Amino acid sequence: MSGRLPGEDPFETAAALIRDVAAEAERARRYRTLAAQVAEPTFERALAIGTLIRQRFRQPVPETGAVATLIDELQSLRRHCAAAVAERQADADYRQLLDAVAVEAWLDVARLAPPVFTGVEPYPDAPALHWSVAIAGRRAGSHFVSPDECARRIARVAADGFPAETPAPELGADEHVPVVLLSDEPDATESPLALVLERSPLPVCRIEGTTVALVYGRRLRADLHLWCAPEVSDEWWSVRPDAYRRYLADVQAALSGAGLSLPPAR
Repeated sequence: MSGRLPGEDPFETAAALIRDVAAEAERARRYRTLAAQVAEPTFERALAIGTLIRQRFRQPVPETGAVATLIDELQSLRRHCAAAVAERQADADYRQLLDAVAVEAWLDVARLAPPVFTGVEPYPDAPALHWSVAIAGRRAGSHFVSPDECARRIARVAADGFPAETPAPELGADEHVPVVLLSDEPDATESPLALVLERSPLPVCRIEGTTVALVYGRRLRADLHLWCAPEVSDEWWSVRPDAYRRYLADVQAALSGAGLSLPPAR
């Protein structure tokens, strides 16, 4: 039986359900035991249903009856996916992981997380880890935040530590298991400035085959270094000779004015 309310447009209902099913599949993909058996086939079937619905919508007389059947299937897919996640989160190894999180036993969390989460593996030989400093401006006419604001952001992290990712990342954790996301190499395309953790005080994991490093915890505090890209390719910098060099100098001056000195990353 369809869960549609009378008078609802079946094509709009189907489109909303496809988004819901895709979101549930993304949740399921986080878990190692569900990624291939549940998430992948659910997502693929939702895409196929989307194609079928578009075909029926383009008919001279849209086939609403056939769409109703597909809506029922989408609702079933959503329920199945959500139930699989709930069942996974009730398993003993996941509950053990949550127990370790509750008492902030992060050494145990790092040991227990790889069997639970898709693609996670220990990274005992992790190199220096990088955290990009966001400098993109959000106000109209402001391409980058001011050097003073950039310095304040750096000072905040230096004082408080790296925060856990919110919302939870697509891979490596979930809404119950906090994790700090870092990278084992700087990404100048994201930001020309990064805070560098030469050595993590907590165990490091990573997402297999990527540069994404994971440190489980609500916040990661450590001595930091500052990495600055030797050159930048952003068009805003390139049309303003010496603008990048002046920006870095102003950031350093603001940091010094706040009594903060970060050694350069090696």
